[in-house]
Formats: sequence, C-alpha cells, structure tokens
Amino acid sequence: YVQAPPERITPKNQATKKRIAVAFSFAGYFMIAVLGSFVVLSAAGLMQARVVLTGSMSPTINSGDIVILNPSSSVVVKKDDIVTYTGRRFDGTAVGSFTHRIVGGDTESGFILKGDGNINPDTQRVKRTDVVGKVVFVLPYIGQFLTPKSLFTLIPFIFILWLVIDRIKND
Repeated sequence: YVQAPPERITPKNQATKKRIAVAFSFAGYFMIAVLGSFVVLSAAGLMQARVVLTGSMSPTINSGDIVILNPSSSVVVKKDDIVTYTGRRFDGTAVGSFTHRIVGGDTESGFILKGDGNINPDTQRVKRTDVVGKVVFVLPYIGQFLTPKSLFTLIPFIFILWLVIDRIKND
C-alpha cells in the first residue's frame, strides 16, 4: 500500500468546518436575496409588512408575527379575508392600523371586521378606502426580534458570530 502524503489528507474536523462555512455562506446569500427582493417589492409598492402587536387574531396570527400585505389597490377583498385597515375615531382622525378578518358587510355599507381572538366585532364599519392591504403571508415570531432591546442584543451577537466564523475559516 502507498501512503498519501500528509498535505493530501484532509482531517475530519477541517472537512466539517468547511461544510459549516459553506452552509453559513449559503444562508447569508439567501437572506440577502430575500431581503433585497423585499426591499425592491416594497419600494415598488407591491408589498408591505407590518408587525402584529396584540393577540386579537390568535391563534391564526400571534403577537410578534409579521404580516406581509398585498396593497389594497391591487386586490379584491371578500368575506373571510384577513386585511389590515386604518382605524379611525368618530371624528375621522386615524388611530392606527389593525389586522382583522372580514366577517360581513360589503363595499357600499362598509365591512364588518373581527379579530379571531375577540368576542365581538370591531365597532367601526371599515370603508374600502381604509383597507391598507390583504394579508398574503405570515412570518411567525420574527417581529419579536425587531424591538429596540432585541436589536441592541442581536446586532452585536451577529457581528461576534461573523468574527468567530471568519476566524474558523482562516484556521
């Protein structure tokens, strides 16, 4: 038998490190592609994102989830659709955005909306012009990381992780 020279033998731990580095690189490029696509679609007005702050739509949508919206100008909304709308006071001033399910009504008289976790429907009859968009996708838990406290913890952690991975690649 002929023994291979030492420079041609790859230690097991080096092969594992290389696979991990390739996996992290692939995941990083994938995240860049997804975020870049989202930025382009948002800038073009084809998509919007909102962080859900309450549990009024539980168990369908929970607090801390991100909802991806198709803007209202390009979609038809109907009963059982989940939409985000601008809530208004009695004098017409905007209060905030709410994401609830359409349980009745129509475009002329206004939609009746209700959170899946709420007992009663919303008091406001939502006009078509107040509908911001229709929910097309839900990203669970990600909104919980978008608080200032979480970001101040997460960003340094990602930077340190990047330095560690870079150090592993160089060894």
